Amino acid sequence: MDENDKYKSSLEAFRAQIDAFDEQIISLLHQRSQVVANVGKLKAEYNQQGSYIRPARESIMLKDLIVKSDGLFPREGIASIWRTIIGASTAMESPLNLTIFAKEKGYLYYLAREYFGTFLPYRMVGAASGLHQAMKDDPHTIGIVPCKASDAWWQGLLPECNVFACLPVVMEEFVEALAIGQVEVLPTGDDITLIAVTDLNETGDALKAFCNGIDLAEVWRTETPNSILLAVEGFHGTDSDTFQQLAKRAKEHVYEVSWLGAYGAPIKSL
Repeated sequence: MDENDKYKSSLEAFRAQIDAFDEQIISLLHQRSQVVANVGKLKAEYNQQGSYIRPARESIMLKDLIVKSDGLFPREGIASIWRTIIGASTAMESPLNLTIFAKEKGYLYYLAREYFGTFLPYRMVGAASGLHQAMKDDPHTIGIVPCKASDAWWQGLLPECNVFACLPVVMEEFVEALAIGQVEVLPTGDDITLIAVTDLNETGDALKAFCNGIDLAEVWRTETPNSILLAVEGFHGTDSDTFQQLAKRAKEHVYEVSWLGAYGAPIKSL
């Protein structure tokens, strides 16, 4: 057998292994889907209401999978595949649709589709009022908003709506977007809490003074005057010392502070 024949023989052997793995993957996906269907039936039987999305569980599971991958397969690839499986599984249990706060398809659209799946129905809205109305009309609507928005989209949201995820989940530099829904938010052990401050005039040193002692991951300012979003390291509910400290400072300066939710911290790209 010459070198070319050896190459072809070895290649065919490797391809046969890959084909066998693909069959196992499809078989496991089928088995997983059967269990998901049983979970959906169980929830219906016990009349479980609201969204079936469990962002804290999903965040913990994804980070665990990436740790187990040993770095051979790209993190972004693992996240993309796993997010598609989760999106499809959740849609099997209950209806889901996306409302994307953007006038036209662009980066935000593709981030949303990557995170929740290309199979979910979606619509684009160019105004915060459209986002609010969509989420009022259907409790299973997930809103996608840019971190650097044109206006204070959080003003007018239903009180049941929380920010529960960031996009992309694996990032090179920055978080670009946030997911909002009538979803329960729980700590994962590695979180970011989102707090909005309106009627805030300060910039530079004055802003630093207002946020003194607060461990910030990001600060985003909307185009609406005097509105910012504080992405705070850790999980801090409305009864936490961190939130109460900001609320006290805001009251002294006649600012308004709003707790918008929390999400598992994004995974750094390698």
